[in-house]
Amino acid sequence: MTITDDMIGIVHTYYPRGMVRDDPRYKKSAEYGRLVAARRQAGKDNEAWRTLLRRLSEQFPATSVLNDSLHLPTGSLDAAYSGKVFLSPSLTVGFLVSFLAPYYVLYSARVVEDLEERPTTGGRARVIFAGRTCYVVPAWVAKLATLFLGATASPLADDAPPKRTVVSFEFTPEEQACAAWLTQEIEAIWGFERMPPEVGKVIVPDVATDNRSLGEATLYDCLFAEFV
Repeated sequence: MTITDDMIGIVHTYYPRGMVRDDPRYKKSAEYGRLVAARRQAGKDNEAWRTLLRRLSEQFPATSVLNDSLHLPTGSLDAAYSGKVFLSPSLTVGFLVSFLAPYYVLYSARVVEDLEERPTTGGRARVIFAGRTCYVVPAWVAKLATLFLGATASPLADDAPPKRTVVSFEFTPEEQACAAWLTQEIEAIWGFERMPPEVGKVIVPDVATDNRSLGEATLYDCLFAEFV
């Protein structure tokens, strides 16, 4: 059997087959009961996880570390311990350690300008002031007004460039030190392997998760969380 076959077998232990999430039978199934129990147990036996977070904060004191697993004792969400390291407002390294399978995931989330969503030249609005009068006009009109009429112009408060988040499993030099440290620590604490993206992105067609319907849920979704 391949790694993928093994992982799909684990998924079928914790997710009922052929049922969408809002099917009344879903939460009554034996599989869902096992998943809830596993979540609650992970929330209870979390000493290793808390140790990792503490050591991470000590190793990278200039960053902010977020524990995304405080909800596990409720049994409501996820199949992994989940955390994030905020290296900057636009750069995050995420890490997940499954409690259903002996694997972990590292990824980066980068906030970048969405060039495809940028308006065409002159499309952005500007506020111009001519004497005591205020006008909201396209950028090209504002430029002409400042050049020829002596008006002053400024962007609207909500006129920031559109942004989007890009998730990657490869790390830039800026992210590499944090990713390498997490790799070493997670493997030392749990003895797990990093799940390859080509495995994690495999769709399990006959199960559904909280936000993925039948035919959409991946091994990442089922064994970790819906982070991609």
